[in-house]
Amino acid sequence: MDIKGKAIPAITTIISLCSLTMSTIGIIYAIKTYNISNRPYIGIEIVNRETHMDSPNKIKWTAIIKNAGKVPGVVLREQFKAYITDGNDRETTKLIQQDVNGAKYLLPDNTFKYTGQFVTVDGIASVKDVINDKTRLYIEIKLYYSLPGYSDPQYFYEAKLRATPNIGVEQGFMFVSAIENSLSSH
Repeated sequence: MDIKGKAIPAITTIISLCSLTMSTIGIIYAIKTYNISNRPYIGIEIVNRETHMDSPNKIKWTAIIKNAGKVPGVVLREQFKAYITDGNDRETTKLIQQDVNGAKYLLPDNTFKYTGQFVTVDGIASVKDVINDKTRLYIEIKLYYSLPGYSDPQYFYEAKLRATPNIGVEQGFMFVSAIENSLSSH
């Protein structure tokens, strides 16, 4: 056997190993793509706001939480916080701090509501200051959720929203930040 006869099996082996490697990478990519597209995506769809300037002055809000994913999801833990800041965005008045454990089952496209309100507290914080942008009203929502059947959260959603002032902007809340992520290594 000459030198060329020995090289052919080696080249064939290298080509086979390269093909096997590429096939494995393709399968891993397909699995990850499937897992990303077939999971719950739970987060804030919209936050509505009503401002009442009659007595007592108050701002009411309703956050619509929606599962925009293709499969059902279970919210295992919810954290809500609302607070007022001064002109430099330093927290001055905590309105709500709530940590709720318990399962909320959400089918795809289903929603649940989180509601709250801020009422003027004389000498501390006023609705008028919020709508005139002298102080700011923030809402923070954190959701820990999973696919049905899991007792520990696989995913989380976190958002911080600010009440818009009534200066050239539609009444509501605007997103300051939002994060959607996986807690596990899917």
